[in-house]
Amino acid sequence: NLTTTVTSTRAPVPNAPRSLTLSGACAYKRGMNGLTYDLAGTTADGLPFYKAKGVDEYIYHDADCDGAGTNTVAMWVFDSSKPNTTALYDLDGD
Repeated sequence: NLTTTVTSTRAPVPNAPRSLTLSGACAYKRGMNGLTYDLAGTTADGLPFYKAKGVDEYIYHDADCDGAGTNTVAMWVFDSSKPNTTALYDLDGD
C-alpha cells in the first residue's frame, strides 16, 4: 500500500468575513440572491468555506475543481455539497 501525505503551504486567512450575502446571481440562479452564507470552517489549504442559512448551499475555493491537474484555474465554487475539508483540490470529488 502506498501512503501519501500532503500538506499545504498556504497560511490560513485570519480575517475572513464571518458572513457573506449574495447578490448579482444570473437569472438561472436568481433564487440564490439574498442568501446569507455564514463562515462554516476552513478547507485543507486554510481557506474559509461558507454555508447558506437554511439551505444546503456552500461557497468554497478550489485550487483544481475537476482534479485535472495544473492547467486548471483555481476558483470560488457555489455547490449544494459541503466541500471535502481534507483534500487540497477537487473538493467536491467529482
